[in-house]
Amino acid sequence: MTLNKLATFSFEKTDGGIRPLYENKQLLAELAAEASQPISLEDVTRYYGEVVLPDAPNDRPYIFSSIVVSADGKMAFENDPVGPHIAQNNYLDPLGGRYDFWVLNFLRAYSDAVIMGGNTMQNERESTSHIYDRDLAKQRQEQLSMSEHPCSVIVSYDATDIPFDHLIFNIEESERYKVLIATSPVGAEYIKENSPLNHSFWTIEKDTDLCTLDGLDNLFCNFREFPVLVTGEDSKTDIRIMMKALRRIGIKKAMIESPTFCAALMHEQMMDEYFINYSMLFAGGRWTPGYALPFASEDHPHSRLVSIGIHEENFLFTRQKLIYNV
Repeated sequence: MTLNKLATFSFEKTDGGIRPLYENKQLLAELAAEASQPISLEDVTRYYGEVVLPDAPNDRPYIFSSIVVSADGKMAFENDPVGPHIAQNNYLDPLGGRYDFWVLNFLRAYSDAVIMGGNTMQNERESTSHIYDRDLAKQRQEQLSMSEHPCSVIVSYDATDIPFDHLIFNIEESERYKVLIATSPVGAEYIKENSPLNHSFWTIEKDTDLCTLDGLDNLFCNFREFPVLVTGEDSKTDIRIMMKALRRIGIKKAMIESPTFCAALMHEQMMDEYFINYSMLFAGGRWTPGYALPFASEDHPHSRLVSIGIHEENFLFTRQKLIYNV
């Protein structure tokens, strides 16, 4: 087996970064007031604007996500389901596409865990959720007193979409890059029968089972073991129990990189913030975030704009606070 090192590099930001267009100063102050550690990373403040994330509730992490969509709201081209191409294929502003990836990186820098789906892993076979920007990784350690990289949590209803030969399971142990899987009872059985990897299994059926997770105190010790958190019934996971379990093992801030799981969390009213970037090109087609989990016309989430930034004339960068039960 060939193990891989995590690639890191310094992002060039010689053009001054993302220019601010709008800041909701009152909302920024409200969010910062909910943080016991009101720190905005140095590079984030300089090239994007102040970002302070509130503390987590007691029963789940503070949950946020980043996505890039086209001007017509599509997250991928119909003939090419790789999401990052919506940013990378903006030929009018290639550097703007790099800033989209940088925003993803700085949000990872605030995170204890990055949650991704099996679909994303299938479409992006060599992707990981570590921090590529070595300056952000360093600032995360020095300014937030966190480990070099967040851990990865792979969510899957039945585990059949998880490629066990993916790069993410094949990282050198010296990189201290932890990977967990969260699935259903059916998914756990599939993993036992089909995965060649080393797993431990942790079944949480109800709140009183959460104390069993205290046995995961070696979470960041054995990096060649891939723990499996099992919730729900049959092939359906219990999102609320799953999030309680992640909070129990020390995940206080979680970044979601699965659009489908984002929609599921919004239906559960658990998504706190959405960083939506707009690449000014048109993709058409059906690939809209949440297309498989629509909301009703009379009952749907809203958002308050926290900030808007722009790069050249071709990229918009928004931070949005989700509001429910309006």
